[in-house]
Amino acid sequence: MQVISIANQKGGCAKTATSVCLATALAKHDKRVLLVDLDQQAHSTIWLLTEEAAEATGIYQVLTGKTPILSEVKKSPSLVDVLPANAELAGLELGGWTKIGARKLSRSLAEIKDLYDLVIIDCPPNLGLAVYNALVASDQVIAPIDCGPESYESISRLKMTLQHITSEYNCAPELIPLLTFVERTKIAQMITETTKSEFSKVLPSVRKNTAIPEAFAARMPIYQYDPNSGAAKDYTLVAENIIKWHEKN
Repeated sequence: MQVISIANQKGGCAKTATSVCLATALAKHDKRVLLVDLDQQAHSTIWLLTEEAAEATGIYQVLTGKTPILSEVKKSPSLVDVLPANAELAGLELGGWTKIGARKLSRSLAEIKDLYDLVIIDCPPNLGLAVYNALVASDQVIAPIDCGPESYESISRLKMTLQHITSEYNCAPELIPLLTFVERTKIAQMITETTKSEFSKVLPSVRKNTAIPEAFAARMPIYQYDPNSGAAKDYTLVAENIIKWHEKN
């Protein structure tokens, strides 16, 4: 089982869109996929399940040891299993470092490692206990960069966090950038060139596309809402790259 976190310490750079679109693309390729929603806003949960699911139990109960992980996993119509988020995640930081620690999610995922090929974790933008649990559990960290200077600069902070995790928790998740909202602008071209020169492994870019927010509003996966959209095609290429890496390992 390969665990991939979608993380960037900046909001609005397509973390949730990448989590949901990548998870559903992988499922279309016959992979057994679990999507873990760690963001208290629960947008991945709402997108693939219902708003009611975001008000029920979920990942918070797993991290706090109240219920086993498998009892909180929900089936979605998109063939992706979802471990939903809810507003209770906001209280995770209160005493959580001493009660939970940074390895709880990793240990919980180990209990179901034979049930899934890939786990995709939708991370919140803040660097807290939930994100540390995600990064420690991960084999790879995909960092969406929305072709804006703030998003790109936040990657340096994520790299520092991963270096700390590597030394503190004896794990080494691989950081891989994903350029999102790509347009034909000078800043987008500059960030694309800089990213490709700095990282040896970069995923195929995702173009700016109105189909993604429309699909979220319709509560439908992009492959159901508009399978011929640029976003659907771009995330299919991203998924195919992930599958190649997964099969090599």
